[in-house]
Amino acid sequence: MEKLLQDIKTMRQSLFDEGLIGDHFERLEDLQDEKNPHLVQEILTLFFTDVQNSIAQMEQAMEEYRKNANKFWTALENIEGSTLCVGAKKLSYVVHLTRGHVEKEKIKDIEGVKKGLLKIKQELTVFQSKLNTYFQLLEQANSTQPGK
Repeated sequence: MEKLLQDIKTMRQSLFDEGLIGDHFERLEDLQDEKNPHLVQEILTLFFTDVQNSIAQMEQAMEEYRKNANKFWTALENIEGSTLCVGAKKLSYVVHLTRGHVEKEKIKDIEGVKKGLLKIKQELTVFQSKLNTYFQLLEQANSTQPGK
């Protein structure tokens, strides 16, 4: 059990060190208690669903980008707001960089947007994978504690 707890601590610190999570993630963790032991995981599950939906909207808007820059912009703003709320620090930064290629009414640099969208998807995959591993370790620790 002691090794598992050390693994969790190391993994969590690694998430911070890699810039994947930030202060807002800690605030979410502070909201978690015995009544809501999976609050952070539930919030992040909703986050991943929301971001995937926004990415789908962005991809659709890319197909008709001359007409739908506003739709792309809105989806990008949704992702940026969501990443900030859950403390997805590195993903938030990638979204911010992608915004530099878009204005509310037009896409300034279509190639930059395509690269940015690809990078967002890649970072989301890394973020989700690492957090899933972290949550699995937490679940394992919770299930091996006495009285659980």
